[in-house]
Amino acid sequence: MDIHELKNALQQLDVPPEFYSILEGQKPDAIVLEHYHGIWETYYFSERGEIFEERYHTSEDDACQYVLNRFEKMKKNSDKSKNDKA
Repeated sequence: MDIHELKNALQQLDVPPEFYSILEGQKPDAIVLEHYHGIWETYYFSERGEIFEERYHTSEDDACQYVLNRFEKMKKNSDKSKNDKA
């Protein structure tokens, strides 16, 4: 998977663009994917400017899969929560 496929997959999941930043720098309250000197980095950048859950990946595919999996899990948990309330 590459970043273009990741962006398409996130659109298919109806993830709002403000929830992620893919090679676009840090965005508050978002999952960030960056690439520096051959290393792919993912993390959550808080609204207070703090970095959490920082991970390093050796390939674009690994980094993209990681980001997609995070959003798929969040969507699954959100859907489960909505069903539990119904």
